[in-house]
Amino acid sequence: MEILLDLPDDCNPNLIAQFQQLARVVSKMTAKGPRMGDFARVEESISDACAKLEAECIGQLLSSLDVEVPYVEFEGERYKNLGPAPKTFHTMAGDVTIERCLFRSTAQRNGPTLDPIALRAGVIGDCWLPSVAKAMAKHIATVTSREAASLTSSTRRLPYSRSSFERVGHLVGAEYCRRSEEIADVLAEKFVVPAAATSVSVSLDRVAVPMEEIAVDGEHIARNYRMAHCGTLTFHDADGDALHVVRYGRMPAGDIDNMDELMQADLRSALADRPKLRVVALADGASEMWNRLDLIVEDLEQDTTRLVDFWHVCEYLAAAAAVIDGDQSSNRLSRWKHLLLNAESAIRLVLGELDEYTDIEPVAEAVRYVENHGDRLNYARARTQGLPIGSGNIEATCKSLVSQRFKRSGARWKIETGEHVLQLRALQLSDRWEDAMDETLKPLRRRVVARAS
Repeated sequence: MEILLDLPDDCNPNLIAQFQQLARVVSKMTAKGPRMGDFARVEESISDACAKLEAECIGQLLSSLDVEVPYVEFEGERYKNLGPAPKTFHTMAGDVTIERCLFRSTAQRNGPTLDPIALRAGVIGDCWLPSVAKAMAKHIATVTSREAASLTSSTRRLPYSRSSFERVGHLVGAEYCRRSEEIADVLAEKFVVPAAATSVSVSLDRVAVPMEEIAVDGEHIARNYRMAHCGTLTFHDADGDALHVVRYGRMPAGDIDNMDELMQADLRSALADRPKLRVVALADGASEMWNRLDLIVEDLEQDTTRLVDFWHVCEYLAAAAAVIDGDQSSNRLSRWKHLLLNAESAIRLVLGELDEYTDIEPVAEAVRYVENHGDRLNYARARTQGLPIGSGNIEATCKSLVSQRFKRSGARWKIETGEHVLQLRALQLSDRWEDAMDETLKPLRRRVVARAS
């Protein structure tokens, strides 16, 4: 039976041809029935035909953005129509080539050209459509460019090369980093504190990253490990369990002060929305981290509880117990942990037991650590208030945000391009990706005004 398909008069001939091709592919496979062979290949044939149809649909939409007038005005400057010229755009389904008018500035001889379609659609890098750029950037934030190209090839979407993923991912990353402070204000305004949250913890830590640097001889390339910084704002329920984590990061030699300022701004925004949230500063014993945490939480209307991570304290006490009791140290360590978790006098009691062994270095080291942080070790009181006592979220962030992506076998990074990936990855792991990308790509959509003369 022959069916007549009624298409609009303005339908692009290429689009009609792809409709017909898709129908022919389906009809051919249907006619073969049980003889059609490997069904996976059949699916791939349908997918390829649909991809070509999708690309042509996007092409027709792009053509509708064209301007067929003698002149246009863009940002106060006039441009003259040079006539039609072909242009290839990259869609989620592959390339599509269309004819569009190109314009040249009248302000100077051989001045810059202007493509109204690219400006109106908000393309990045001259030819990459926004949905494509966003998807490719997300892949680069997740895996290497080689893995991204391989993955998308198998799914028959984003059929682009490894170098294209690299280039587009960094274009998006650079655009975000350029406007990160402005975008951060929007993200803070849109963020909704989890309804069950009763406290928020602020944490900082560092993690080594392999960096590409010029060797001492000034000629060769060296791979040296430098320290990147990570930060978290974690919202907890009444039991101290994490509900949501906002993650931050900076490459070695990156603007760490700026990261701290963004964390402080997000914290203040959350507290403005939920002023009854308890604030906890959590970190290991490093003085640099505590100096920064003190600046982040300074001048808050809410009191801040400061706690050294419980498990870091236990590591020092475990080493001390091992030299005191040898193989039987687990009993003493378990008792000390119970005291720390349940008795506000725990520090005094533990130090009393350690006092007679301070001539042994692991014990002396544990005593110094406990005495240096005595006012940040009141875990029993924190537990009665339903506050978190462990910095596991910042430890996990160092791994998920940095180590898993940046410390791959043979990896080495430069500061600027590494920052692009790190910032994009932080957005993804913080569930801020869609809002952040909308704000990042929105300014690329520009207004072009048609002028008859």
